[in-house]
Amino acid sequence: VKLCDFGLSEPFFMNTTRKWSCNRFCGKTQYASPEVMSRTPDFDAKSNDIFCLGVCLFMLIIGCAPWESAEKKDAGFRCIINGQLKDVLNKWHKLSCVTDEIIELLNSFFKYEHERITLSELKT
Repeated sequence: VKLCDFGLSEPFFMNTTRKWSCNRFCGKTQYASPEVMSRTPDFDAKSNDIFCLGVCLFMLIIGCAPWESAEKKDAGFRCIINGQLKDVLNKWHKLSCVTDEIIELLNSFFKYEHERITLSELKT
């Protein structure tokens, strides 16, 4: 399955540290990464897209958004970013919608940029 949405696309370029830096903050709140929500300068655009892909996958499987916004003030986000996705799904009576492998995959998306799964790791 391939998903594309170029409605709010922005070009970005690799900088000298081999990071795909971006300073443009666009997109819908429920899909935005914590780096975009906190307006982190020079966030990694590829890592941001991977986070957004995780939100899309979550919505396809569970049928709703995982949180209102990826910010510490959002209780759902706090639980999920701290590795409590299984507990959240259990509370929502949605645990039967996922396997342990899906939970592990979603947990790898829902991390801060420096810990988030990479595209290369996703392909393996």
